Order: sequence, then structure tokens, then C-alpha cells
Amino acid sequence: SILFNGEPVKRRKILSKSLWPSKVKEISYLSDADQTLQPAMVYTPQKFDDTKRPLLVGLHTWSGDYQQQSGINYAEWCMQNDWHFIYPHFRGANNKPEAMGSEYVVSDIESAVEFMKEKYSIDDNRIYLMGGSGGAYTALLMAGRKPEIWAAVSAWCPITDVKQWWEEKDADTTSYKAYADMIEKA
Repeated sequence: SILFNGEPVKRRKILSKSLWPSKVKEISYLSDADQTLQPAMVYTPQKFDDTKRPLLVGLHTWSGDYQQQSGINYAEWCMQNDWHFIYPHFRGANNKPEAMGSEYVVSDIESAVEFMKEKYSIDDNRIYLMGGSGGAYTALLMAGRKPEIWAAVSAWCPITDVKQWWEEKDADTTSYKAYADMIEKA
């Protein structure tokens, strides 16, 4: 069983046509990178008090975006535990120069946190970052670039060497070769 903060995480199969829970809303926030509106999925506890609550920033995978269904698990955990949650776009799939660890990505994620702190009662000492695969790659990048933001960072199955991963995927004869093409475009 997988634990998060010492509690079991409910896992379920998520189908491609499943929808985010109705309490999770699609929003836009302003990125300091280029003053563009960036989309995200957000959940905030429905309690009407000023209690400062933790924030979980979830990151989509390499070829995903802010609507990627795998983020639903993060949102549901936050709903069960009265945490704030944001699942930013951070320029979407890693198939263009402004994605894949760019200054835009760093600024988009930092701006997402600032947006949540301005709008909601966030405990500044309990801001967490979590991602798997390509999201874990970005989580590690953010841990190194903006360590002052995070109370903790969880990176599950991260890509830690993009050049090596490109070499492996470029030699692949299956559909996974598409990842090499994405890296080249980025």
C-alpha cells in the first residue's frame, strides 16, 4: 500500500473519459514569465474559516497537461484531508522549447504557488510538490531551482538524465520513440 503523510492513498483505475471531481475547478492565473494566463485545476477546502492549510502542487507527466486524469488522485487525497491543491499546465507537454524545464516552466509553477497564497489561506511552511515520470523530472528541477518554496518534494520515477533518456528512446523501435521526437522538438 502507498502512504502519503503516513496515511494510505486510495488508488483507482482512471479511465480516459473520467472527469475531475466537481469540487475541482479549472482556473487561470497570471504567469510572471510572460504575463500570460496559464490554466490549472484547483481544489480548495469548502470550510469557511481562516485556518491556514497545506498546499499540494501536483505536476503532470512528460506528455500530459493540466487536464491529465492522473492528477485526480492528488486532488481526491487533498479533498479527503482538507488541503489546497493546484495542478498547473506549466506549458503542457514537453515537446516545445518553452516546456521541458525552461524558465517559463519554473516561473509558471512559482506563479501558481503565489496565486494560491494570494487567494487562499495557505500555510507557507507546508507547501508540497509532487510528480511522477516527467512530472518528477520537473519536481526535481523545482527542488533545485526554488528550494525555498517547498516543505518537501516527492519525485516518483523521475527522468534524471534527458540526454540518456533521449538516446534510449531514439533507439527504441516501439511507440516510445515518440519521446525522443518530443525531446528534439523541445
